[in-house]
Amino acid sequence: THELLHYELLHAQLLRLAELATPGTRELSRRHGALMRLSALVHSEHPDAELHVFGSTTTMLSLPDSDLDCELVLERRVDAVVALDQLAEAVGRRGGAPMAQAG
Repeated sequence: THELLHYELLHAQLLRLAELATPGTRELSRRHGALMRLSALVHSEHPDAELHVFGSTTTMLSLPDSDLDCELVLERRVDAVVALDQLAEAVGRRGGAPMAQAG
């Protein structure tokens, strides 16, 4: 029927969209490397910190220009703003991109 054809077309389009939104092995490797470097940097400055990744990276729906959503968990005695400033300075010393957002 005419209605069934519309559903089949929509289904095909959604499959294609999912294919486009699924990162390839090169992109996954690039993201993994960036996260490993960030994790090493965080732990060099704050050994007891925890770094959690969330968002499109964890759902495997990131696009090549998607950001990397991370949550930094520090000990209560550590001032979060000071810690982020220290990390931003450490990234700058290593020639990396500036920290984008906190919050």
